[in-house]
Amino acid sequence: MSNNDLIDALKKSFEYWSGVDEESLINCLLVWKKILKDNSDLLKNQTILINNSKQNAEIQIQAFLESWSHAIEEPNFEAAKKTIQNWIGSLENTTVENIKVYTKVLEILEKSWENTQSKNIE
Repeated sequence: MSNNDLIDALKKSFEYWSGVDEESLINCLLVWKKILKDNSDLLKNQTILINNSKQNAEIQIQAFLESWSHAIEEPNFEAAKKTIQNWIGSLENTTVENIKVYTKVLEILEKSWENTQSKNIE
């Protein structure tokens, strides 16, 4: 897994969430925080390694999601990438484990939202 995998995951997430944001006018950040709270075991005992310094994964994920919630409001993925360029730049020398954590979070957010919407339809 590489930074390209993370960029691919971000692009997929952008395509999904920008549509949700436009169609439903929900506050994605609040939805994401609720999903992560409901899946708190995901971040339990996780750490993010930045510049060889262990960081609390929950704090790092929250910071990422705050940036990402603004980025998905952009008209296209390239603009979204520019919006979170500082955040992406901080991951240039990141570990494979960090990329896996961020990618997994993006996947869980989408799947949990789809499950919630399916239940609401039923």
